[in-house]
Amino acid sequence: MNVDDIKPIDAMHAIYLDWVNNYLSTDKMAADYGLNVDTIGDLIDRGRMIHENRNKPKRVRLDGGVMTSRSAMYQ
Repeated sequence: MNVDDIKPIDAMHAIYLDWVNNYLSTDKMAADYGLNVDTIGDLIDRGRMIHENRNKPKRVRLDGGVMTSRSAMYQ
């Protein structure tokens, strides 16, 4: 895989996971990435939103089906 093959959304998610797992401050991460603190903070925030969206818990009905917002109204 080439760095050009990575989708921007996946790159932002990876930056967020790098932040969570490897850094204590945005100052250090910004220095390591060669970016300013505001930029790295923005990337972390975007990556966090992507992560939360990808890991959102799904509601499952007792019969095994996935509950949508419309089916939840009739439960």
